[in-house]
Order: sequence, then structure tokens, then C-alpha cells
Amino acid sequence: MLDIWSINMNKFVLIVVVLVLSISLDAFENLKSLSQLKEHRFVFLVFEKNGCPWCIRYKNVLESGIIDKYGKEIKFFRAKKGTKISSQFRKKLGYKIIIYPMTYIFKSNKDKELELVDDIYGYQTEEYLEELFQKQLLIK
Repeated sequence: MLDIWSINMNKFVLIVVVLVLSISLDAFENLKSLSQLKEHRFVFLVFEKNGCPWCIRYKNVLESGIIDKYGKEIKFFRAKKGTKISSQFRKKLGYKIIIYPMTYIFKSNKDKELELVDDIYGYQTEEYLEELFQKQLLIK
């Protein structure tokens, strides 16, 4: 009897973990092509690297409310250090990733050309991002 309960509990825990991971993965979309940047009016692009504690903390700040609040007006992408898209971003667009996390915020104009709105070096607080979105991007 105990073994069946233990197996069922393990299955339940596994299902919960999978659901939690799938929810958090939906918050950010992995950037696959530079053309994706031009498909949205505002783009928030975060560069992160594996094992970076500030990247994890920054992601948690963004997922704890920022993405839910501004996700309709701003498209949130991420790119990992060492990926092909990270290299293309640096070579084709000429931007540098100086520190991790590193964020670029772009606005796409009428001609679908990217304009840099802001770049953020390292981790930032929710309050900083709120002020940035409301004052610079005029999003409420």
C-alpha cells in the first residue's frame, strides 16, 4: 500500500515540476533569428549565461510581474552566451555583450528598422524597469 502511494506521489511531484518549468519557459522566448526583433514594436532582449546568479535573479524579477504587466506591449526575448544568435547579434548588428545579464531594448519604426531605446548593464530592479517602461517607452 505504501509503495503505491509513494509512486503516485512521485508522479504528482513530477507533473507539478513539469508544469512549473513549462510556465516559466513561456515567459521568455528564445531568440532564433535577428528578423524576430523587427516583428514587434518594442523588444526586450536579455543576454544571459549558464551559472550566472545575477541572470537568474534578473529573470525572476522579470517573471514575477514585469512580463505579465507589459507582455502585450513588449516582446521579451533571451539569448544565451555562446549561441549562434548571440554571435550574429554582435557581428551583424555591431552590439557588444559586456556583462551578464545584458539587456537591449529596441523600438521598431515604421520602416521596420530597429532603434536602440536603452541598454541595461547587469541586474536591475523591478522599480528601475517600471520607471524605464513608463517614462522612456511611455507604456502604462
